[in-house]
Amino acid sequence: MTVYVDYQDLFPDSEETRHVHVLAGNSHLPSDNYVLNEHYCGDISCDCCRVRLEVIAASSRKLAAVVYYAWEEGEEADLDGQNPYLEPMAAQGPHAEAVRGLVEQVINDDSVYRERLKRHYGEVKQFLADHPELAVHEDAARARQAIASWSRMLGEGLGPPTRSPRERNQAKRRRKRKEQRRSRKRNR
Repeated sequence: MTVYVDYQDLFPDSEETRHVHVLAGNSHLPSDNYVLNEHYCGDISCDCCRVRLEVIAASSRKLAAVVYYAWEEGEEADLDGQNPYLEPMAAQGPHAEAVRGLVEQVINDDSVYRERLKRHYGEVKQFLADHPELAVHEDAARARQAIASWSRMLGEGLGPPTRSPRERNQAKRRRKRKEQRRSRKRNR
């Protein structure tokens, strides 16, 4: 399980968030200001060289698309060979493919932005190397605990760790069995 870290959570004073304004009639997208929020792999042992861009339509504050971009030759692309590509497991907005195309155009046309993404990737990896207690680990439970710690430490309001319904039910059954064992011991 890969856990991604929001660049703005680690570097809240940074003013390097990319905005793309789309005017009416100039695209297959509705006219809006699209915000490209950068997320990077939180595993310091991973060298994936990619960014997860959560593209938000500013007027509605809704997720328009989740797009990945890898900059190393031979790195990930989708099954059709597209890079950047849409996250297949994420909920996507109705214009996700057009958003992916917009992100591709921005990345291809703006070498400064491409270099900024690489620099931010390095900054996140260095921050996590300097703060190993915050690094994400392969074990999903430890990863969720690390995120909860980040939330408390950074005060960014990420919220408590979330569990899947299956994990919640398993925890509930464990608590119930534990209570039953205690009850049996008391009754002896």
